[in-house]
Amino acid sequence: MWGWIQAVRPLHPSLELWRPTMDTRQLAEQAPPITPDLFLERIHTRQQETQDIPGIAVTPAFSGQIGHGNKLSLSLGYPTPDINGLDLYIGDHLSTTLETNPNLADALLATAADHLTPTIASLALDSAPLPAQRPPYKYVQGWKMYFPTTSPHHQRAHQLATQTLPTTNGHILTYGTPHTYPTILSQWTT
Repeated sequence: MWGWIQAVRPLHPSLELWRPTMDTRQLAEQAPPITPDLFLERIHTRQQETQDIPGIAVTPAFSGQIGHGNKLSLSLGYPTPDINGLDLYIGDHLSTTLETNPNLADALLATAADHLTPTIASLALDSAPLPAQRPPYKYVQGWKMYFPTTSPHHQRAHQLATQTLPTTNGHILTYGTPHTYPTILSQWTT
């Protein structure tokens, strides 16, 4: 996880400085940059606080400008014991850049694919409508998605893609634009 944070820093100015999340805006503004030890400490502390609940969910860090930057959230076996997740909530500045710069979007997703080796990864808009029927891959749809070559959904994902980019273990697949991908992915019925 820490390797991924280091790898995305040069991709965009809003990803350069990561700080720990805090209880108040003032504390967050005064917080020093997050270190690998502090990052792990926040995860372990959250684990200790929620021992009676299977798995943990923690928001250990944010980057960029407070209130407008990016936020990192981890779920480790929560709410489903066999599923781990990482959500990067993208702030306004990075969001605008991703929509107009598909190469940056590809680089962000490829970095995640290479460092985190996910089952599936996606870049999606919060405002995009959720499909009436959940897709067979059971993850959030996005205009850019990563599927490893070992995924049982890799072939169908490839068939619907409007553009493909190989990575170490799979492909970044583009489905139109940030605003048209729900229409393209609605064709995925099996």
